[in-house]
Amino acid sequence: MRWINVFFVLAVNAVPFYGAMFLHWSVSTILVLYWIENLALIAMTGTRIVLHRKWTRKRGHWTGAPEGTGAEAGRHPNAYLVQFAAPALLFTLAHGLFVIAIAAGMTHNHPNDPVWRFSLEQFRQGALSMCALIVVQLLIDLGSLRHRSFTWLKNYVDGRMARVYILHLALIFGMIGIVFTHSPLGLLAALMLLKTIVDLAAVWSAGATAGRAAAVAEPPAWAQRAAGAIVGGEGHGAEAFIAQWKSDRLRDAQQTSRCEETMPE
Repeated sequence: MRWINVFFVLAVNAVPFYGAMFLHWSVSTILVLYWIENLALIAMTGTRIVLHRKWTRKRGHWTGAPEGTGAEAGRHPNAYLVQFAAPALLFTLAHGLFVIAIAAGMTHNHPNDPVWRFSLEQFRQGALSMCALIVVQLLIDLGSLRHRSFTWLKNYVDGRMARVYILHLALIFGMIGIVFTHSPLGLLAALMLLKTIVDLAAVWSAGATAGRAAAVAEPPAWAQRAAGAIVGGEGHGAEAFIAQWKSDRLRDAQQTSRCEETMPE
């Protein structure tokens, strides 16, 4: 399944690349395409969360992510959905104003240059292609979603959250590229490279489990040495650090196990 998701990541990222390299899509059009892709991914991730809750009734959906579990945690069935969707949508919608302003500025400053000018037809072609791939990926995931753990879902959602933020970082590096190269290729290169790398990293990390971190019984040796050095090298700092590390791992394991419990009908 991980390799299937890698394929779709590469396919989705290939759409704007092919459009820019072979169909001469403008920079402003690709900027807006990436923003629309973010909205589509949020919608499809929200759909996964809702269906996973409906099919599995894992307690994590009622309490939110593991760090939010406990007696004081809410009991709303969409607690985890809200925990994901609220910040993701808020950030994306606010970022959309920034993206639209940049695209409008590019079009205004270069009204006769198709490399910069926004094209509604290019946008339509790109949006339909990218959204179609995202929907097909969701349909494939639905075949195994009811058998997935809450831990798997959380890792997947964490990867999508990283994806929401990457467009903003890519814009920053892209603008730096334009300053130094005086060319839209600087922006395109930064956008495509950073976005593809983060998308692949998000998909790959989604295959990991939270239990893997909990299974590490001892902190890294370098961390133990650093803790000991802070307290003067007598070992008390390292001992306290190891004790805290084990306590945190135990708490994480207990919270993760609680999120995997099935809520009664």
